[in-house]
Formats: sequence, C-alpha cells, structure tokens
Amino acid sequence: HWVLDLDNPVGWSTSTPLPVARNHFGCIGVGGRGYVIGGQNHHDVLPLEVTLVHVWDPVLGWLDGAPLP
Repeated sequence: HWVLDLDNPVGWSTSTPLPVARNHFGCIGVGGRGYVIGGQNHHDVLPLEVTLVHVWDPVLGWLDGAPLP
C-alpha cells in the first residue's frame, strides 16, 4: 500500500501490503489509524464476502481487528 507523510507531503512511499488482498472493502480513519473493513475476493467469478478487519497503525503496522459478524 502507499503512504503520504502529511507532515512532509513531498511524495508517496510504499509500505507493508495489506495482509489479505481484497476489493470492495470499506475504509475509515479514526484516531490516527486506518481501518479496512470487509470486502470481497474473486470479484469477477463467484464473489466471496470477506469478514476480515485490518487496522493500519503508523507505528505498529497492520493489526488484526475483530471480524465482522
């Protein structure tokens, strides 16, 4: 994934990829963390809903969140 340092926004840099790639997920930033919520795998053929939640912490990296019901 890509990161923009808002204290010095001269360009984007690469960072640790999302632990499980997927599409059609929701995302939000709260309290300095970014949340990737749910999503889908196999968009074009037999889509599969994903209940995963991953949290991006700028210091700790990717963390597992509680899965969706």
